[in-house]
Amino acid sequence: MNTFFDTLIIAPVAIFLLAAAVILILRLLRPGFGFTWLIAVSSTLVAWGVVLFLRLRLPLSMVLIPWKPESIFPFSPALSLDQVSWPYAFALISLALGVLLTATARYQYQTNAFAWAGSMLLTAVGLLAVLAANPLSLILTWTAIDLVELLILLVNSQEIRLRGQVVVAFAARLMGTLVVMAALIAGQANGQVVQLSTAPEGVGLILLIGVGLRLGVFPLHLPFRKEPPMRRGLGTVLRLVPVTASLVVLARLPAGIVPAAWAPWLLAFTALGAFYGALLWIRSEDEISGRPYWVIAFSSLAITCVVRGEPLGSLAWGIALILAGGNLFLFSARSRRLLFIPVLGLWGLGALPYSPAASGLHGLVSGPFAGFNIFYLGALALLLVGYARHALKPGDSLESMERWIYLIYPLGLVFLTGTQVVLGVFGWKGSVSAGVPWASTAVSIFALASGLLMVRLTAWPDMESTWWQPFLGSILDFGAAVLRLDWVYRLFRLAYRAIGRLVAGLIAILEGDGGVIWALVLLALLATFLRSEGVP
Repeated sequence: MNTFFDTLIIAPVAIFLLAAAVILILRLLRPGFGFTWLIAVSSTLVAWGVVLFLRLRLPLSMVLIPWKPESIFPFSPALSLDQVSWPYAFALISLALGVLLTATARYQYQTNAFAWAGSMLLTAVGLLAVLAANPLSLILTWTAIDLVELLILLVNSQEIRLRGQVVVAFAARLMGTLVVMAALIAGQANGQVVQLSTAPEGVGLILLIGVGLRLGVFPLHLPFRKEPPMRRGLGTVLRLVPVTASLVVLARLPAGIVPAAWAPWLLAFTALGAFYGALLWIRSEDEISGRPYWVIAFSSLAITCVVRGEPLGSLAWGIALILAGGNLFLFSARSRRLLFIPVLGLWGLGALPYSPAASGLHGLVSGPFAGFNIFYLGALALLLVGYARHALKPGDSLESMERWIYLIYPLGLVFLTGTQVVLGVFGWKGSVSAGVPWASTAVSIFALASGLLMVRLTAWPDMESTWWQPFLGSILDFGAAVLRLDWVYRLFRLAYRAIGRLVAGLIAILEGDGGVIWALVLLALLATFLRSEGVP
């Protein structure tokens, strides 16, 4: 029986959906209505307050629709708010609020009500995925996210090449969902009711691979090699919400799901993904073009925590991916007075003792320095250097904007940084941690040395004209050709086109002059087949 507080779980989702509908209706009926932004911000603030209040009532759960019979549907769609889902839900709503507040500095890019409504709609579906209480709910919400993302991207991507990338990204995530479904079927065939937190070793490993496939880590692939031409606000939500919906699963998996024989291979994948993503992140032209590499690097760090038996450690890297990354991706208008914001972002990422990401180090390094540790720590250091490099690049001039923008825009950035600090203190059990002091010291030294070397070699942060840039670029491009597995996706595209030509040919035959004759032939073949099977 759901209590009043249990039913409040659905309130933030309902608020976002209602606000998105109201904004769209007003935009269509009254295009000149001037309060749509205020409606979006106030609705998001209310949802933010509800989730913050529910932190005092954890855990909460709510069954949406009871599905019967239980022999066929052991699960019913349900939501759960606990110490795993609450940090991600709070981070998603804070990201949506940051997008809306910083949108005031992007009016020259025609930021409009459709973009705000799309951000709120995707955030609502993302919240459902984060709050999913069982694998069935997760699969349903993943599918909803993929469909909403596909629709928004297809509408906003006019080039055929970009539409192809959109379809490939959708197919890759769909494959991850199918792998998770296979894990559930395998568990049910063995008489097991699979829950994320109690998944047995074999089934849990399949779940981890499915999540890794959706995140682009197992196998390593980047369907969006170039970002579609989206706005910073809506584009940031589109990139981070589907990732969050997958990251939340990592923190729910049990500690011992990876067999000892599989662990080295999975660690090799995650080490490669983290270091490769960090190198391409630091090499990217700007933070928007480097956004896919930011996602792949931090996703690799989060999966590493699960492989090494520290699933809660993935929360630290997931929150850093969303909030610190979102802060930089929304940092479009820049001023010297706002440099303290990326400095706080660097502190939140650096995993120094008692910083927001410090607890995540336990999942990256185990015991003394050995094995793949050098790749994880090196990747984290490169991510820090790339963060500083992109943050110091010039952007839009904030001083030339109106005074009210000068007040509200920085508030959105400070809000995201403050949320990361709050989650680092009150987010989950063990979030306040000294981390691994020797590891955080090594990361800091390597990041400082790398930054000084870059300053010495070139006019940092502009690295495009350096002598070593083409050499590094050729190596990374060769590695990308191998690791992206483009040939796999080309096979899928060729098969898709071949099936399309076959169907088109059959339609042309059946619709031609001899269509009736072919229909009779097919009917005769069908009758012969049924007679051979003994059907009267």
